[in-house]
Amino acid sequence: MIYLSEAKYKIIFFLIAGPQFWPLPSLELEYEVCMNQLKWFAQFLLEGAVFSRLKPFVKHLLSPASLMTKQWAQ
Repeated sequence: MIYLSEAKYKIIFFLIAGPQFWPLPSLELEYEVCMNQLKWFAQFLLEGAVFSRLKPFVKHLLSPASLMTKQWAQ
């Protein structure tokens, strides 16, 4: 489960381990956001990988979403 903590302005997610031989507790971790991660999220968002309802609009983009993560495009 992932949520945005408005008090901290941070992304928080819960890490739950799969079936093991011993019980492991779930962990609540902060996800530090940097510009590179936001670029990848924006690319996947524009490609329709985050919300499938956006996928039909990919063909209307003026340039490919993959330009967001190109080193030379900075």
